[in-house]
Amino acid sequence: MKTKNLALTAMFTALTMVLGPLVIVLPFTPIPISLAMIPIYLCGALLPKKNAFSALVVYLMLGAAGLPIFSQFRGGLGILVGPTGGFLLAYPIMAFVIALLLEKLPQNRFYSLAIAFSVALVICYAAGCLMFIAVAHADLAKALSLTVIPFVPLDLAKIVFAAAATLALKKALYHAKLLPLT
Repeated sequence: MKTKNLALTAMFTALTMVLGPLVIVLPFTPIPISLAMIPIYLCGALLPKKNAFSALVVYLMLGAAGLPIFSQFRGGLGILVGPTGGFLLAYPIMAFVIALLLEKLPQNRFYSLAIAFSVALVICYAAGCLMFIAVAHADLAKALSLTVIPFVPLDLAKIVFAAAATLALKKALYHAKLLPLT
């Protein structure tokens, strides 16, 4: 792994560690609104597949080891097997899928990013909802009403923000000679 790729991979692990704990708690669901989706989208869009996946696996390992980097500054293995665990476990897969899709879609296009981020969001929702069903012994309708439906509008806004930020960051990182022009 080249030094630049290693540094960028570590940077996205760190960015997720900083934004992951910052949440808005909703009184009607154990699932908070999280800022962690933004670095996940950026990670998948700006890093090669393997590096994007690795950055978020490291994030999960550090959190599982007890660092307070998950929502509400919590850490530990118990978080990964709790009601929000499915969302967290989906992070590396999401980043990998984003990077994979962006290899196939037209480069440096807002709509390509929006498509890739939307597919990743569906993966996140599916994994989170399924884990919630398993842990909370909820039926699908209840799980969807607590883990997906309330979050769709804000998550779509995060996609728009992350797509715009990705385009700006790609340009800046290219000029800093940290990313190749794609």
